[in-house]
Amino acid sequence: MDTWVIVAIVAVVLIALIVAVAVVAARKRPARRRAEAEEIRQRAFEESSAIEQQRAEAAEKHAGAVRMRAEAEQRAAEAARLEREAREQSAATADARQKVDKQWQRADKLDPRTDRDSVAQGPINAQGPINAQGPIDQPVAHPNDQPGVRPNDQSGMGRTNRNN
Repeated sequence: MDTWVIVAIVAVVLIALIVAVAVVAARKRPARRRAEAEEIRQRAFEESSAIEQQRAEAAEKHAGAVRMRAEAEQRAAEAARLEREAREQSAATADARQKVDKQWQRADKLDPRTDRDSVAQGPINAQGPINAQGPIDQPVAHPNDQPGVRPNDQSGMGRTNRNN
């Protein structure tokens, strides 16, 4: 055979081989693309799940911040109310103190010889200092302290006969 025939046969075989490889590669390309697309979808799904979790955490943090801000505003309002009440009470106390000081001054003008420390203990009668129930050094009688009456028995039905 001539060389040119052998070269032509080899060239045809090589062209057929190249065409065959190109056809096989062309058939595998869609499968490879499908596999690549599936990997991309899987990564996107995983990232989407992570992003959704981050969004939920951000929403939870936001809700916590809103709740804490509301609590702080409530505490601030309560603190402002207490400060206002304290100022009002302080002003009322100052007014009351001025009235009492005027009473002391008036009493001192009427009787300058009186010692304030002895008067601060309360009124005095012939038996000594007294309070609302009577003299300070004497015990206060209770209604249930009557002889023959049981405690908490106001009806008199609880009288006992001591002769038995």
